[in-house]
Parts: sequence; C-alpha cells; structure tokens
Amino acid sequence: MKRVLSLLALASPLVVGLFRGASTGWNDLRYLWMAVVAVAATIGLRAILPRQRRALAATAMFAAITVLVAATAWLLGARHPVGVGLVSISYGLACAGSLVFATLD
Repeated sequence: MKRVLSLLALASPLVVGLFRGASTGWNDLRYLWMAVVAVAATIGLRAILPRQRRALAATAMFAAITVLVAATAWLLGARHPVGVGLVSISYGLACAGSLVFATLD
C-alpha cells in the first residue's frame, strides 16, 4: 500500500502536466516540463538521501525540488511569481510526499 501511495504522489505532477497540456491544445507544455524535472530530481535525490532520516530527507527534497521547478518555470518563460510559487510548492510537496510514503514503516 505504501508503494502505491508513493507512486500516486510521484505521478500527480505528471498527470497535472498532461491535463494542462491537453487543455491548451498541446501549445503550453510548461507544466509538463516542470513535472518531468520534478520527477527526475525525485528519482535522483531518493538515490542519495538517507532513508533513516525521513524528515530531514523529505525537507531537503521539498526545498530542492521547489527551487528546481521554479527555475525551470522561469527558464520556460513563466514570469508571474505567485503562479510559479504555487506550482513549484505543490510539485515539491507531491515529490516529498512520495518519499515519505516510500519510507513509512
């Protein structure tokens, strides 16, 4: 069950990106690219962060992914700080939640 919850949390940014892309007629893929960056960073960080210190690892993952997603949004042309912040924080929370679910006892 914890593995399923972890995968659902990790897939949620991709689902949001796909819905956003489909709703714009595949003209605006920024959400999808930000989701790809978030998932790739999550996979990489899960390999190097310690499993024993779940709270510290989840906090570090949240901070790193939030910054990476915000930088990706900025590079893709997003300039509204509130929108970039909300999407970055939500993607960071989803990816950190994936780590928490994966390491539950």
